[in-house]
Amino acid sequence: MPTYWEMIREARSQLKLSRRQVAEKAGISEAHLRFVELGERPMSPKTLRKVANVIGIDETPLIDAWLQENVKGMSLVPRDLQKVPIISWVNAGDFAMTDDPRQLADYDEWVWT
Repeated sequence: MPTYWEMIREARSQLKLSRRQVAEKAGISEAHLRFVELGERPMSPKTLRKVANVIGIDETPLIDAWLQENVKGMSLVPRDLQKVPIISWVNAGDFAMTDDPRQLADYDEWVWT
C-alpha cells in the first residue's frame, strides 16, 4: 500500500498541478507540502483533508494510510464506518444549526460514526 504522501504526490502530478497551486488552495506553505511529499515531515489529518479536497481525491485512503503509519494497529479497514455531515454544533456556548438540513452537499465538515 502506498504511503499518504506518495498518494498526494501522484494525484497532484497526474493533475499537472504545481506544489505552489495545491499549497495555496489548501492554505499551507509550499515548503511544507514539499517536505510532506518527500516523506520528511508529517501532515495533520485536518491538513490532509484540505489537500485531498484541493486535488479532488477521496480522503479515506489517505487517512487510512496516515493511521497505519502514525497510530500502531489503527486502520479504517474494514469500512464499517459511515461518513455523516455535521449539521449543528456548539461553539463557545452558542448553538448554531443549518437553515435547511437537507442541503448537506454544501457542508465541508463531516465525522465518522
